[in-house]
Amino acid sequence: MGQQACFNDNPIFEVTRRDIGNIKKEAKNSSTGRYRICMHQSTDDTVQEMLIAMTKESRLIPHRRINKPRTYAIVEGEVHVVLFSESGEELYTVNLNENNVTYVRISIDHYILPIVKSDMAVLHEIIEGPFEGNDQYATWFNDELASKYYLS
Repeated sequence: MGQQACFNDNPIFEVTRRDIGNIKKEAKNSSTGRYRICMHQSTDDTVQEMLIAMTKESRLIPHRRINKPRTYAIVEGEVHVVLFSESGEELYTVNLNENNVTYVRISIDHYILPIVKSDMAVLHEIIEGPFEGNDQYATWFNDELASKYYLS
């Protein structure tokens, strides 16, 4: 699998429309359908801030980080952020798009599943660090549920 992200190494970091175009191109060429610019300089930073390009074909498993609030802001496209309970019950869906809800902060430990509804989307994600690689993935998420959420 190829590189899935690029990292900032500057104390002042600007993102241009050209940069966004580049991460969209990288996402299209990626085996996961995703590519991100990490605006933080290290996985040890206390704030993890990313611009994530995702294609409609990108597939995720509901996941969570305990006691780590996160924020999503839509930059381009449309993404539904589905929140699930511990047992897999769908609790709430946020429809992020450029024309209505453009920003959401999630301060509860529910499982989260971002689903791209447009051909391509770009999200700004902010989550408390450090990144320790200890995301919890939903064991109840199966092929039948994946079909329901990704084919609807």
